[in-house]
Amino acid sequence: ALLAGPSVRQQDADGIATQLHLMWTRGINLYHHSLEHVVAVTMSLAGEQGRRDFIVEVGRALDSYARPSGRLAWKLLLERVLSGGR
Repeated sequence: ALLAGPSVRQQDADGIATQLHLMWTRGINLYHHSLEHVVAVTMSLAGEQGRRDFIVEVGRALDSYARPSGRLAWKLLLERVLSGGR
């Protein structure tokens, strides 16, 4: 399973790592990555058309129901991802 989220509180990081290791020892593969990392990897594998389609679809979804703060958060995330995380 792949778990993605916006961030991990520092005080929770050790507990999460412990739980992931415990699941691994039981034969359950869990991977925890930031949403930014997942999007960056996905975009690198998607190719030019895939990246364009993703951005268009995100724009449509945001036009449908997002608040301005959500739109800004996506804009900033996409800028970071498309600039290589800098």
